[in-house]
Amino acid sequence: MESGNIFEANRLLGRDYSVPSIAPQAEKCEKGHSLNSLSLSVNPTLLLPPPGKYFAKVMLRKRAVPATVYITTDNPNRAEAVFSGSDSACLQESLEEIAGLEIQLRFAERLS
Repeated sequence: MESGNIFEANRLLGRDYSVPSIAPQAEKCEKGHSLNSLSLSVNPTLLLPPPGKYFAKVMLRKRAVPATVYITTDNPNRAEAVFSGSDSACLQESLEEIAGLEIQLRFAERLS
């Protein structure tokens, strides 16, 4: 995991590597706009992949919402998940229901 080889980590685990986080309070979007990113804090005792850009799925209840996830050197215990298209609208609806609940961030692939 420390090298960022998500594919190999997932192969060895037999599943996608995942870390838990807490869904933040939903921010209200202006009418006609959707939430397109989500900043997630991760327990510092858990291992996040090294800084980079990743493809992941944010597990909201039983729904997997695809996202591009950025991890930076500025705060290695924070992941920024960016959503697009119809996933943004779905995310806004879901967040209002799950704020404060545990969600999973499942890493599938390192993009850069």
